[in-house]
Amino acid sequence: MLVSKNKMIMLLVAALFAATACTEKQEEQVEEAKQEMSATANDVADSTADMASDAKAAAADMYEDSKDSANEMLDDAKESANDMLEDSKAKADELTEATAAKAKEACIKAKKATGGDPADCE
Repeated sequence: MLVSKNKMIMLLVAALFAATACTEKQEEQVEEAKQEMSATANDVADSTADMASDAKAAAADMYEDSKDSANEMLDDAKESANDMLEDSKAKADELTEATAAKAKEACIKAKKATGGDPADCE
């Protein structure tokens, strides 16, 4: 019985070593999985940060482009308004001159018809 107790103890010790070895291997696998998950999480975080940075830069570019376009449109509108004002002034001057010429003609005709001096119409 002593031999069988010793054998039993030896088998029990061997089984404990085997169980411990399996547990260590599982712990190593769990640790490796944790490290892989951590690395993946870090990669996702870095990728997300890069995407956010790219989006921020794109938004800033769009803002600048929009601002430049708006300024160009404002400058074009000012230039167009100035051109219309100058054209209006030129037309008004032309109309004033035409009206003055017609008034002078009418004055000369009236002076001739009434026997007055057409030189007074100048």
